[in-house]
Amino acid sequence: MAEDDIYKNKRKYERFMETLDQFLIPASGLKGRGRRLYHCQNPKNIQYFKKLHRHFETRDLSYISRCRLFDSLRFITFVTEKDLVICGREEINEIVGRSHKVNHSSHGKETFIKNLKRIWSVLFPEIDDHGRIEDDVVPYPVRHLSSRIDKSKQRLRNDRLTIQEFERLVCYFSGDVEMQAYITLAVE
Repeated sequence: MAEDDIYKNKRKYERFMETLDQFLIPASGLKGRGRRLYHCQNPKNIQYFKKLHRHFETRDLSYISRCRLFDSLRFITFVTEKDLVICGREEINEIVGRSHKVNHSSHGKETFIKNLKRIWSVLFPEIDDHGRIEDDVVPYPVRHLSSRIDKSKQRLRNDRLTIQEFERLVCYFSGDVEMQAYITLAVE
């Protein structure tokens, strides 16, 4: 049985499952403290949340993983008005293009594509000639996606020290060898 974490993801997940029918209502139509951004455009797509929920229970995934996959599925069902089962490569490309506008970091883009491929593998698995589900084959509509982001678009963190700043910092603590070692380890 998956356990709750310090961020209370179990409660968040259970609350979403209890109020799944309200996910069809646009956020502007909610009364009370409705802070969500997305809603399901097509009522047929609600069944996929339930199917994913059954998969989570079978696999006993952590609640943080469940919430992350549901967040991706929420975005997907908001972006497309079609039933997900009939979405082809063109619709998938449109979904990924819209996600790139929302996810600005390369890590966010990479994670969304991984989640999208995982969701499609669970909801719409490939079937072999004998009618059996092939777990190790990525479904055709998402097979062309790559989660690798172009290296030229990746950025280094802005809080990195230059070599001159690092030398000045280490020289400042010239009398304290332990502090110099700590700073060197922290920076490296």
